[in-house]
Amino acid sequence: MISKILTLSPAKQFLIFCLAFIAGIGLAGALPDQLVGMSLWWFSAAVLCLAAAIIFWSDFRLRLILLGAVFLFAGLWRHSLVLQVSGPELISFYNNRRLELEGTIVSEPDERVDQVRYEVGGLAAGGRKLAGKLLLVGNLAPVFAFGDKVSISCRLKAPKDRDDFSYSRYLARYDIYSICYYPETRLSEPAVWRTAAEKFYGRVYQFKSYLRLLINRGLPEPAAALANGMILGDQKSLPAELRAEFSRTGLSHIIAISGMNITIIAVFFSWLILALGASRRSIFYLAGLLIALYIILIGAPASAVRAGLISGLMLLAAHLGRLGKITNALCFAAAVMLLFSPKLLRDDLGFVLSFLAIFSLVFFYESLDQRLAAITGERLKFLRQAVSLTLAAQILTWPVMAYNFSQLSLVAPLANLAALWTLPILTAAIFLVLPLAGLAPIATGHLFIPARLILEYLLAVAHYLGGWQFAAVNLDFKYPLLILVYYGLIAWYLVRRAAIAKMAGDR
Repeated sequence: MISKILTLSPAKQFLIFCLAFIAGIGLAGALPDQLVGMSLWWFSAAVLCLAAAIIFWSDFRLRLILLGAVFLFAGLWRHSLVLQVSGPELISFYNNRRLELEGTIVSEPDERVDQVRYEVGGLAAGGRKLAGKLLLVGNLAPVFAFGDKVSISCRLKAPKDRDDFSYSRYLARYDIYSICYYPETRLSEPAVWRTAAEKFYGRVYQFKSYLRLLINRGLPEPAAALANGMILGDQKSLPAELRAEFSRTGLSHIIAISGMNITIIAVFFSWLILALGASRRSIFYLAGLLIALYIILIGAPASAVRAGLISGLMLLAAHLGRLGKITNALCFAAAVMLLFSPKLLRDDLGFVLSFLAIFSLVFFYESLDQRLAAITGERLKFLRQAVSLTLAAQILTWPVMAYNFSQLSLVAPLANLAALWTLPILTAAIFLVLPLAGLAPIATGHLFIPARLILEYLLAVAHYLGGWQFAAVNLDFKYPLLILVYYGLIAWYLVRRAAIAKMAGDR
């Protein structure tokens, strides 16, 4: 065992340190805030371990352990710095009080069936600037735009948690700690985009609204709502019964701009480019360009930007012929993201699922495809690869999905097999006709016929499979220890597989 440790390459040591930092962030998310908040203790522990590592630098094994502890405590310390503390300079200090506020709409309005939600930042009350943001829940009219300055009069409320969902943590990742329900709101100053970032997002949101208008003109409901969710990320406008059907069939990820969604689209884009006769070396550039354009067109939300970066890493690894080394790049990317936003690991399910889905593809796709190839041969190559992709992406994601949603879809593999192949085709079918629909509004309905047929097919798949009596089972899957055991067994299997592969290579 010691000899194996002593032969660790710099790349493997780097991986260990990244994982130690991520583990520190994860541990901080699981511990009580009162304990995590002792930032001086965690910082001191990291410094002491670093000093000990320098003293015992000649002992490689001890040095490695101590440096791992440095990164572990550094993760705990970094998370402690973002914990909210109460005080008159924070918006949450005034929860359960009526307040006169001024602020700016800092994100795209979230339009739903019966309300609009705004994220308000740059808050001030009575000349005092307040830290944190406010979630404003208002009526459908009047509608404010990104960048508008508004005056608000309301009683602030703290986000309320549900039994199965920590709403306060969900909002805290966006630095939101207070909510105003249907306040008295008036426009103080129309949007004035002063910075380059404000101008960029303002123009993108305007363009996205125009795309949404074209889609609504060209498609009937509920196909239009589904298209807006899949293409533009507006899944919250979907009817509740439709979201339930997609949840029961394990297809929820295709109606949101998630890491899994964009990863799968990236893989299919790569296949499509190859099918059109392009060289393998061009995949990185063409697929990367398509993904970047897609993310910009949907408004560049943070989740999509993150997913695009991760997918870009996979494409780059494949381009360099080092797909097996992608784990180091992914762990480094995760560590850097958590360094800037430690709350992601605990409070952003999309962040967790993005990485788990990609690690699943990296570790299991090739072996699954090889096993299926031994059965089917080359006759059904595309179908075989679609099945392998679908199953591989779920090996590491299903426990997290079951834990967070208390539901396990039994028809998910079949539903994903029936649906995933349509994603790149649907994306192309919609984006190719959008410019034509803008130039020829009278022909919009006819131009969207191919997209409508695919959307109707997806709705039929979700409705039919979701209607099966045993399509999904409800699970009281609230035992983190079971999840740790599952991932521990997966880790043991991967280590054992790598050892066997190394022994075979040495021969």
